[in-house]
Amino acid sequence: MEYLKNKKGMALIELMIYLMLFSIVILSVVKFGLSSIEWNIRSVNRAVMEEEIVSINRSLSEAFTNALSVDEGVGKTIYTNNDGKLVLNMNSATTPFTFTKTGTNITLARGAGTATNITGNKVNVTKFYLEKILDTVSNTTIGIRVSVTIVSAGNTSFTRDFVTSYLFTN
Repeated sequence: MEYLKNKKGMALIELMIYLMLFSIVILSVVKFGLSSIEWNIRSVNRAVMEEEIVSINRSLSEAFTNALSVDEGVGKTIYTNNDGKLVLNMNSATTPFTFTKTGTNITLARGAGTATNITGNKVNVTKFYLEKILDTVSNTTIGIRVSVTIVSAGNTSFTRDFVTSYLFTN
């Protein structure tokens, strides 16, 4: 009995308490690390999506700067459809510009030339919706309201909507 009273060391219950406290600290550190990684992924996806929106906006703005009107002939501009198509008549001898949602991209074709993607492969375009902006007096199209929805190609929980209007300046 005397031997047990003088023994120096940890009891089993003390060891279990220390292990439990150590586990709580380790789990907190791991959770913080995982949260940091998730936040970083979200930031990168947001930045990529913002770059794509800027690219779409820049392409459309440049085209509208030199455009005279929307070509609304048969098979030309398609409105009120999530897979819209926009054909712009340009103000010089240049051929029309055609913006189209093709698959998961928005493409731009200049005249009869080959269409090139204006969106990258890191996002999927799920909506390219066009609406006329009409002059109330003459009932002519003076611009277009464009709604675009893009989704991150790597993680579909990241979605960005972009709505803006472009008016003809000429």
